Amino acid sequence: VVLVPNKQVYELTLQANADGSFGYDYTMPADAQFGLYKIRLQDVTTGAWSTIAEYDVIDQAATDRPAITMALGPASALNDQPSELMIRGHNFAFGAVVRFGKHTLSTNWVSSELLQATVPSGLAPATYDLAVLNPNGHRATLPNGFRVLDPEAELNDDMFSSSDQLWLNPSSPQVNMPVELGLIVQRQGGKRALESVPVAFRLNAADGPLLGTATIPFLDPPNSSESTAALQVRFPSAGPVTIYAIIDPDNSFAENNDTNNIISRTIQVVPTNADQTVPVVQQIHVNNGSTSTVSNPELSLNITATDPAPGSGVVEAHVIEYVYNEGARRWVPVNQSNWMAFSASPQRYNWSLRSLPGMHYVQVRVRDRAGNVSIGNAHQMINYEVASDTIARGQKRIYRYNVAAGQPFQVNLEVLDGDADLYVWSSRTDQSAWVSNLSGSANEQVSVPANAVVPGVYQVEVYGFSSATYRLTTSSNAAAANLANGGGGIDPEKLVPSEPIVPVASIPDERVGTFPVSALPVDTDVQRVYLPLVRR
Repeated sequence: VVLVPNKQVYELTLQANADGSFGYDYTMPADAQFGLYKIRLQDVTTGAWSTIAEYDVIDQAATDRPAITMALGPASALNDQPSELMIRGHNFAFGAVVRFGKHTLSTNWVSSELLQATVPSGLAPATYDLAVLNPNGHRATLPNGFRVLDPEAELNDDMFSSSDQLWLNPSSPQVNMPVELGLIVQRQGGKRALESVPVAFRLNAADGPLLGTATIPFLDPPNSSESTAALQVRFPSAGPVTIYAIIDPDNSFAENNDTNNIISRTIQVVPTNADQTVPVVQQIHVNNGSTSTVSNPELSLNITATDPAPGSGVVEAHVIEYVYNEGARRWVPVNQSNWMAFSASPQRYNWSLRSLPGMHYVQVRVRDRAGNVSIGNAHQMINYEVASDTIARGQKRIYRYNVAAGQPFQVNLEVLDGDADLYVWSSRTDQSAWVSNLSGSANEQVSVPANAVVPGVYQVEVYGFSSATYRLTTSSNAAAANLANGGGGIDPEKLVPSEPIVPVASIPDERVGTFPVSALPVDTDVQRVYLPLVRR
């Protein structure tokens, strides 16, 4: 199988050799999309997938010409602090940088489809063209793509959302059955609470038939997000429909940007079926459940799911990978699969984690033969630790670790260059951080003795006081209790945060997340094989 960037799948024929090896002969379609291709094989005994080759297909007339699909998160930021920005697109070459006008931003290449950049504080308030520049000089530009705001300005308020925050319950509605609609709206800036913010829902066009209007009771400043109340609707026929949500349709609230107030999402309405019970994801294991911390982004996910009686049986699974983006102030999807065949429980899939150091969450939904889709409350946290990581001034990395009662917890931050600080938060909201923030390239260390451990999640935050390169290690076994304090301390001149970057209990909302609109597998007399392909 050849898995291509536009999610198309092509089959190829293998020729077995006398020595047990094999070869293949394949011609790329003339209309193939440019980008990274992977040739993958599946072991029919174990179900495991392996990549046997990968290569780039390039446009000889425009080598590595990038394209910007969208900027994840808000289209603006206040200039009194750094802000993180993620840019999705195609053909981002290693070494690509993000530019605002004439300003080159500190940029982290994640993949050919994803870049992470830091908007520095202090930029002049203005609207900037957002550009991606590849090392060979080719660029893609999003005109007026980002706005830098003055925090003292009278009007710096903006409301916005995205398609993955337009939610349905159930998420795969049946014909003429009641379904709830809602939209999670985010707010950037502002100086007073907004009351009764309306959101109009329309069918198949921004000016199409009105499904109804729902409101958000309160939307607090300066940075918050709230969902509308649920709006109950019915769909009269099966097939794909597009729902449009228009924030503040009558422009009753003054904003600095009204162009991002329309959000749409296409869903599949399935035929009415006696089976209206949603399936359940029971367990998600990473690398056979051995750990939730990895140093290799190539993972295996073992998913256990069931379809309670009188269920029609689980037939497919879908995975979304999230990271927390401080600029967007929410969990943003950075990778997701197609619907993948689910033939046994547990079902094993290969997954390529986006190479962003820190905490990731994978959210799993499954679909049964009747089209019912499970709710999105099945998550698995994954820490991605690398041998060394570089962060910009003002940038932050977040990691999470589970610590049991009676275990000590030690965090060591080896600062290889620059000045990085360490903050560790427990799950108790009334407890301040454990801090080590010495100046310069001093190593930082936090040790939480066993008798002081709050069982549950500990959130580790690495902060770039200046640009810095660091190595992070942790220990929560008995040996940590015997380790002498090898460093760490507090610089009284540095400000200590009063709260974590994101609440320790925060995980991706179970309502969010889109999945592909596709027909369900249909049983026939002919045996059909569904391949569990994951978008890489």
